[in-house]
Amino acid sequence: MRFTCGPGRMRLGDWEERGLAGYSGGVRYRTTVTARSGPGVLDLGRVRGTAEVTVNGRPCGIRVCSPYAFDVDLDDGDNVVEILVLGTLGPYLDEVSPTHFVFAGQRVSGLFGPVRLRTRS
Repeated sequence: MRFTCGPGRMRLGDWEERGLAGYSGGVRYRTTVTARSGPGVLDLGRVRGTAEVTVNGRPCGIRVCSPYAFDVDLDDGDNVVEILVLGTLGPYLDEVSPTHFVFAGQRVSGLFGPVRLRTRS
């Protein structure tokens, strides 16, 4: 079976609470921020999973653990910020075959924030 999902809107938080119980894939968050050109730091706050950030299509890095902070290079005007969060296998494994190997808290996946952009201009 193959599942695909189109664009939609989802608030920050636990994917299970957002209707994605048992999901162990990725969610791409996207927003546009207006800023002056120059360097900055994008701090994602709390993340459960792996996070990859791009700004205006330029890669800013990948983080697999805290701190989920990325050096970014902003353009003058609108900047498209994309955050790809990849969850763990815990929710999927627990959903398809409940096991004692998935401990409390391992079903939690998502971007929790708070997400903050600090410019250095």
